[in-house]
Amino acid sequence: MLAVAEQHGVRILEVEYLTAWGTAADRDEAQQKKEQTVFHMARAFGVHHLNAGLLEKLPLDVMTDAFAALCERAGPDLTVALEFMPTTASRPRHGLADRGGVPNATLIIDNRRRARAGQKPADLDEVPAERIVPVQLCDVRAEPMKPLRAESLAHRLAPGQG
Repeated sequence: MLAVAEQHGVRILEVEYLTAWGTAADRDEAQQKKEQTVFHMARAFGVHHLNAGLLEKLPLDVMTDAFAALCERAGPDLTVALEFMPTTASRPRHGLADRGGVPNATLIIDNRRRARAGQKPADLDEVPAERIVPVQLCDVRAEPMKPLRAESLAHRLAPGQG
């Protein structure tokens, strides 16, 4: 895959998507294997950035501890960026990305998800810029689709079109 990407001038910058890491029950054998595969893919592609998110609603302290553990499992050579979902209880917080001094913990800022979660720009005031990797820009329709996940997967609009 790397050779094909290089042949066509495509740079691989990140690998995604790590899910179901929030509780021990979620981290079954198949999930642990997927996680190790994503880590391996990132290293094989020379990528240092992984994206992660949770679809489950968890208490903030549980999610924070689980994210720190995920970052530790990834290792110091990989940066793990947490993406906040409007359908979960998670919200961008510097403390979440910096729990326990985990240096490879960062945040993804997805404009569509922030809009659907009703977040305001000031919600990011406590997050240092170096903890935000990457920023995903798109626009949203005036009214959310149902289910909201369908909008996320196939109905994003280009910036300025929503």
